Amino acid sequence: MQIEQYERFYALEDKHWWFVGMRDIFYRTINNIYKNNNNLLILDVGCGTGMMMRGLEKFGKVVGIDIEGAALKFCQKKDINKVCFGSGVKLPFKDATFDLVTAFSVVEHVQDDVSFIQELSRVCKNSGRIVLSTSAFNFLWSEHDLINKHKRRYTKDNLQKMFNRQHLLVEKITYTNFILFPLILPAVFLSNLLKYFHVSLTDAYYATPKLINRILISILRTESLILSKSNFPFGISLLCVGKKA
Repeated sequence: MQIEQYERFYALEDKHWWFVGMRDIFYRTINNIYKNNNNLLILDVGCGTGMMMRGLEKFGKVVGIDIEGAALKFCQKKDINKVCFGSGVKLPFKDATFDLVTAFSVVEHVQDDVSFIQELSRVCKNSGRIVLSTSAFNFLWSEHDLINKHKRRYTKDNLQKMFNRQHLLVEKITYTNFILFPLILPAVFLSNLLKYFHVSLTDAYYATPKLINRILISILRTESLILSKSNFPFGISLLCVGKKA
C-alpha cells in the first residue's frame, strides 16, 4: 500500500466502524479459544500501523512484522517497538516459535499466497493456532480492491483447502460482515457500473458521520456475539482459525 493509505489508517482506526467492529470480532474469537491465557508468544504478520497488536497484548507477548517500512514508523509513533521489517513469505523466525500467528487482512495482498500460509504454519508451534482474515468473493471485486492493491478475494472452500494442505486443522471458518452484505453488495455493483462512465470512487476507508458510525459498530459487535456461537453462510469477509497438527 502507499504511505497515504497508512496515514489514513492511522488517523481512522481508533474510531472507524470497520476497524473497531472487526477488531471486536477478532479479539472475541481469540478469547473464546484462549480464555484468560496471557502467556502466549504471538506473531502479527502484516501488522500495519500496530492497532491490532495493542489488543493482542492481553494474550501475551506480541511481535509484529510488515513489509512496509512506513507502517513500522506508525507503530513507533504508538510506542509499539517490538516490530521488524520482513516479508510474510520469508519470515525471519525459526520453526515452531509462536503459540499464535495472526494475519488480519493480509493474504489478499500477497502474490504467492500458498507460500504465505506455509510460512505462517512453519513458525507456528505444534498445537498452536493461526487466525487469519481476508476479503470474500471475487464477484465483490471493486475499486476498493484496486486502491488497496489486492490480488484476489477468497471463498470458504478455497481458503479451507489452503489450510488443509499445510496440515492445519480448521477449527472455525466463517464469513463475516453478514448483516451488512445486502447493503454492500448493490454498492459494489454500482461502483463497478460507474467505472464505465469514468466516475472514480474511493475505497471504503473514509470518515463516517458519528451516528452512522455508532450504528455500524453496533452491527458488527452484534455479529461478534453471534459468531462466538455460530457461523455465517456468506458475507463480505472471511475469518479462519487453524490449529497446527
